[in-house]
Amino acid sequence: MGWHCIKLHLPRRAGGVGFQNLLFKELSQLGGVLKCHVVRKSFPDGGDWYYFSPGTSEQLQGFIAAWDGIPVQEPTDLHCGEKII
Repeated sequence: MGWHCIKLHLPRRAGGVGFQNLLFKELSQLGGVLKCHVVRKSFPDGGDWYYFSPGTSEQLQGFIAAWDGIPVQEPTDLHCGEKII
């Protein structure tokens, strides 16, 4: 699997924290962080995009599908985002 992205358009504080809590819970059920890389980029319209590296995409296929994640090209500007995992 390649890179994937989940786009959230929820109130930033509540939506982002809730989403991240679910993400951490899913990872803990899989035995913890295993070569996982997730980067969040926030946009002025209030949306957050979460980018999942190929290894993370593979481990979290079900989670990404449940949140309507989409495959994307490898982002070139991840240094502008916040590393979540």
